[in-house]
Amino acid sequence: MGNYLSIVKILKPNLLFIAVSTFMLLAVLPLRANASLMVFQDQVIQVKLGETFTMPASIDPTGEKNYTVRLTLTFSAEVLEVVSFTFDKNWIALSQSGYDLIDNQAGELIKTAGFPAGFSQSVPFGTITFRAKQAGEDVMTVGIKSFILNAKSQSTLESRPQIVVNVTDNAQPQILPPIKPLPDLPVSEQPNLFDVQLGTSSTNLVTRIAPGEQLPIAVKLTNFGSQQRVDVTINYRVLDANNKAVLTGSETVAVETTASFIKLMQIPHDFSSGQYTVETSIAYPGQKVPATSSYQFSVERKFAGIFLSDLTFYGIILLLVGIIFAVISRLIMKKRRIGRFTPHEYPKIPARDRMFYEMISDIIMQMRYRVGDKAVDIANNVEGLIIEQDSGRVLEIKKAPAQIIALLISNYEKSLNQKISFAFGRHDQAIKGRKLIEDKNLVVVRKHKINN
Repeated sequence: MGNYLSIVKILKPNLLFIAVSTFMLLAVLPLRANASLMVFQDQVIQVKLGETFTMPASIDPTGEKNYTVRLTLTFSAEVLEVVSFTFDKNWIALSQSGYDLIDNQAGELIKTAGFPAGFSQSVPFGTITFRAKQAGEDVMTVGIKSFILNAKSQSTLESRPQIVVNVTDNAQPQILPPIKPLPDLPVSEQPNLFDVQLGTSSTNLVTRIAPGEQLPIAVKLTNFGSQQRVDVTINYRVLDANNKAVLTGSETVAVETTASFIKLMQIPHDFSSGQYTVETSIAYPGQKVPATSSYQFSVERKFAGIFLSDLTFYGIILLLVGIIFAVISRLIMKKRRIGRFTPHEYPKIPARDRMFYEMISDIIMQMRYRVGDKAVDIANNVEGLIIEQDSGRVLEIKKAPAQIIALLISNYEKSLNQKISFAFGRHDQAIKGRKLIEDKNLVVVRKHKINN
């Protein structure tokens, strides 16, 4: 019996310790089961001066479904600078002030995004690209304002990891030990987070409208906080060029994750033409960060359903086209007139025959003034005369020139049924001076007329 009591005395403290330890472990395990982690690919990064390197970041929710992540990262602005940050394709970025920042002067990066369907397994968050701007060592740290929110807008972030970056200007990098992650500050419940955007990828913004028409505003609301239904009030304002509100409106919508719709604002008939800005802002319970979005549009009057500026533009285009057409037509007509009614020169024809070529050419040219291209057709029927159809240029005279002239004039008189006289200004003096029409040619001409 004494031995039994001695054994009980020895075992009681141990049993008490085991019971207390088991209770504490069971109490802690559920908390850790809901903890989430920010995971970086490397804890220690070696890089040469002037080079760039990427740092992928992932989120491990360790089983619990989460929806929104804010990553804040501090770094040495003297050693490193952020070149870019790229979200993974499944995230929707939150661009509000305080949730989206790259500050290479202060050495701070803030990126926030929502995962619409939620995630309960490890997912990539984004990739940060840095440039090493100075040799040295930097310890990048996940900031205390980072969070990973669940459906109740509670942060499940467990710890704040650190990354050591060694920038060297020599070929032998140092071997640095990894650094243990820092504990996160207690973050219980975060405020609701909403973002508002005007226009979506499938809806184009209307940038011009006439007085009396309805301005369609494509609105998209995104809930980055609680996944429960929240009533959000949307305020609309139309501002003129002096930033004065000339039109206002509001409505309340219930949002769980996202809400997209078209708001139609009636533009009054007395609206003045000019440049305006439509601005939207939202208000919701527990709001701490403002969310606004805006874009510019113009108001312009219409005539016959067409904007006045378009009418002016089209009128100018038509006027220019008309002027160009008139100039081109005039040039074409002038070119044709020059080709038809400019006296032809025959420098390659011997001097003793050149006069007859020019005289016949002038007769054809003068007849073209009177009867048009029919004069060329009549000349083509004169035996022994070969001319160019388009220009009326004499190519060859196969008979006595005087006979050709007599036949040509005779054919024209028959065709027009009247006597015709011609003026040969450039040949009169030459004919009188040189007596180039010989007696025998004159006899031929007289005989030809008598026979006809």
